[in-house]
Amino acid sequence: MHRDDSRSPAPRKCAHAVICRVAGLMAMLTPILLAGLLGWHSLGDADIWLHQRIGNEFLAGHGWLGNADLTFASPEYPWTNHEPLFQLVAAWTGPAGPPAPASRVTGWNTLRLVLVLILVLGLVSGERRWALLHEGAPPPNAWLGIPWILGLMLLWPRLILRPELLSYLLLIFVVRRVECALQGERTFHARDLLDPRRPEGSFLWLTWIWAWIHGFAALAPVLWILGGLCRVLQRWLPGMNRPTTASIPWPRWFLVLGLSLVALAATPSGLDGVIYPLRALGQFGSDSIDLRRVISELVPLLETRNMLHWTLLAFRLSLVWSMVLVGLGWGRIPLLRVLMLGLAAAAALSAQRNLGVYAVAFWLAHENWAPAVGFRSLSDRLRRGIPDSLARYGTWLAVALTVTLGAVWSQSIVRDDFYLREGVSRRFGGGLTPAQMPLAAIDSLPESAAEKVFANLNAAGPAIDRAGARLFLDGRTEAHPPADWARYRQVLQGGTPALQTLNSMAPTAVILGGTGSGSSRLARTLIEDPHWKLEAVEEGGFVFLPNAKNIDNSLRLNVMLQDMDKRLEGDQGPISGAREADRLLAAASHWKLADNPARREELLRRGLRARPDHPTLLHNLGNLLQARGDHLEALVAFDGALRMNPQLAGSALNRGASLMALRRFRGARESFERAVAIDSRLFEGWVNLGLACRQLGESEKSRAAFARALELRPHDERVRRLLQNRR
Repeated sequence: MHRDDSRSPAPRKCAHAVICRVAGLMAMLTPILLAGLLGWHSLGDADIWLHQRIGNEFLAGHGWLGNADLTFASPEYPWTNHEPLFQLVAAWTGPAGPPAPASRVTGWNTLRLVLVLILVLGLVSGERRWALLHEGAPPPNAWLGIPWILGLMLLWPRLILRPELLSYLLLIFVVRRVECALQGERTFHARDLLDPRRPEGSFLWLTWIWAWIHGFAALAPVLWILGGLCRVLQRWLPGMNRPTTASIPWPRWFLVLGLSLVALAATPSGLDGVIYPLRALGQFGSDSIDLRRVISELVPLLETRNMLHWTLLAFRLSLVWSMVLVGLGWGRIPLLRVLMLGLAAAAALSAQRNLGVYAVAFWLAHENWAPAVGFRSLSDRLRRGIPDSLARYGTWLAVALTVTLGAVWSQSIVRDDFYLREGVSRRFGGGLTPAQMPLAAIDSLPESAAEKVFANLNAAGPAIDRAGARLFLDGRTEAHPPADWARYRQVLQGGTPALQTLNSMAPTAVILGGTGSGSSRLARTLIEDPHWKLEAVEEGGFVFLPNAKNIDNSLRLNVMLQDMDKRLEGDQGPISGAREADRLLAAASHWKLADNPARREELLRRGLRARPDHPTLLHNLGNLLQARGDHLEALVAFDGALRMNPQLAGSALNRGASLMALRRFRGARESFERAVAIDSRLFEGWVNLGLACRQLGESEKSRAAFARALELRPHDERVRRLLQNRR
């Protein structure tokens, strides 16, 4: 009996197409789901409170606040409010004023999650991505899952509630519109400039909307200029696809460029909004203050210490990946995206905050990546000697790798392992980041004390919004002259000079948020000064008020800390182990100011019972044990901290100090080398490295280490003597 097989290929082809679509969808959904997990985290960025205050004032009919309304240090200093639309959104979604509980920030957490998902959807679903899925072509989507996850590893530190999230999304759309507008000659009418359906019109509308959201909108005309430059270079560079027309219609090009500048100026900032980027860049040219040493996100990326271990590894890997990608895809990847990738990498190296722009540029370089690098033709050549079934196995291998990476990372995110390893304070889930901002203390601040407040950056935003305070300065780097930043940094150093500078400002209150050295040093100075009254203490920080009478702050501190401990013990609400450990760590840091090591150790060990692998808790416990001479137990704590977070320069340094005390000089040298590798400006690390090398008889290494320490502190006589002593 004859069997008709004429219809058999069609079902097989249909099944293959379905399998391809499933593979592509799985590769696309994995980074989207990961982005959702990374976007749902606790609120720790104090800047959002500043945005809410400005938005609320506008909604109340008071107009856009100027510098004189927010600061008393240099109220005449020009400031450009380049984020008005975002500030309105922050006001609409934020908590309803001081009477609301501090934990009610669900609106902001939800807003951030929505913006993160929209951003990643915009990145993943390129202009041809869904079409390829519809065609049943799996290789582009399946294999792109891996670089998508790598890009997300670069992007996650900037997934915070700032207007940058919207800037990244608008950057994607503007790049696509620039490329579309400069592709080739088309029929053009003047009305196209206002038509959002046309490339030129949509580019101008996007620029105008962007200008209302964030100062990054200045990138739009820059991208237009770069697009024209790339179009010219395409005619001359070898291996490039030649444009369909001989040249750009330059009159139209200049007209669109000019109108984009008009769009930037058509905001409340006016012409100041156009020149804002130049002013923002100019703040780094002053010799009096280096903001990279004051604000952590301005630190050059590869100089980052104590955090972002895996992210820094991902950045280095992405640079290698990008060079391979550009090499394979030369002439097929749009030249504008190649140029963007290089410039964004340079920007990320100069400042940690630019990592998000680099992540977007990295992602955009992969858009339509597989056709761009000739993946299909490469696949065709491979398939000449490889069965189709084996080729399909490669597709599913890519999907399996993507899903496996996503599953492993997602588990680490929801358990807070990832955040602890990366050394950041955010935690998975909603609410506020523990022990970051003294919100309850700020809410109780008397109205008369809000006139002239000195606050560190952790407390600046909440003080402006919740207490209506006028500050010495806040986190707006471009809104304050370098001299004010220099005075701010001097005050945070603590001691007599800091107190003199602070008193010359005549502040009506001092608010310190967080538990870092930037708040602890000044807090200790104010506690020891009888003319400052400790008004409030909580896990998030301190509030001090000036007082003409002599006050014993040490007694007040002990009483307030005991009340704080009772609140901690009485809080039985649902809380993760990491968040509980954070709160106990903050409380222990405050007891350090009270010179009560026993109570401090008790709180640290309680925190470690809640989260045994908390690296900062382990580091602090190691310091305490080292101070009382328990070097063996301190080593265990430092080793645990470094296992969890290999970027902890302080743990590596102190581990070496304990090994030196135990006369294990070789291990000590290795620890000191690790410390200075993490932080090349760590003075104590170089000095101790020189001492360890001297004990081992390595005189050349010892002199080199002392010489490096002397470069960091040229006037340190002890190091000079060590360098001159050749024994």
